[in-house]
Amino acid sequence: MSEISPRGDLVFDDITYTKKDFVATVTIQRPHAYNSYTTKTLRELGEAFTDASRDDGVGVVVLTGAGEEAFCTGGDVKEYARDYTARPRDYWKYMGYFAGVVDAIKNLGKPAIARINGMAVGGGNELNLACDLAVAADHARFKQVGVQVGSVAAGGATQGLPIVIGGILSFTTLDNSLLKTNLDVVGKTGAGMHDGGRMNHDVFTIPVWGRKSPSDRLLPPASL
Repeated sequence: MSEISPRGDLVFDDITYTKKDFVATVTIQRPHAYNSYTTKTLRELGEAFTDASRDDGVGVVVLTGAGEEAFCTGGDVKEYARDYTARPRDYWKYMGYFAGVVDAIKNLGKPAIARINGMAVGGGNELNLACDLAVAADHARFKQVGVQVGSVAAGGATQGLPIVIGGILSFTTLDNSLLKTNLDVVGKTGAGMHDGGRMNHDVFTIPVWGRKSPSDRLLPPASL
């Protein structure tokens, strides 16, 4: 097997990774923690996206979370408290895993679609921003809350949100003093969005990294 060939020996605990009909689906399997990620989750996500990139039998990759409550809510704060508060010198290593996942998505070499089936919060929203398109359910919510847990949205939100939703709204979203209105602000940033961030379509696409138009439509989630 070539070093650049897809692997057949991947075994995961925190995610599932399936391939069918040219579509690879990566699902974060931590619904008990609102699909927040640990260091292990990030390592597994990086391996899955790297494998999908190398597999010529994969034409598109869908990223989602298990259940209907959350797409991904960022880093697991229990792990933060247990490991990185006690050993802050290790936090940059952890962020290296996260940056590796974002880079793997952005350098995938094929379309990446975020299937937003609930909350996309903090690092979860930054994973969304790394994808080429987002398909959001009617109950989807987008928010940045890093400052509440001693973190900063430096994994993509500070750079990507101004491109996607404009400077004023992105600054409001990132401002801790306006956390109560964050969901409303982000939810109202595209045509067809209304009512405090609720979508008026079951499926709606938002522009990601400025590469897509809000009017672009995708197939319903069931087709993904």
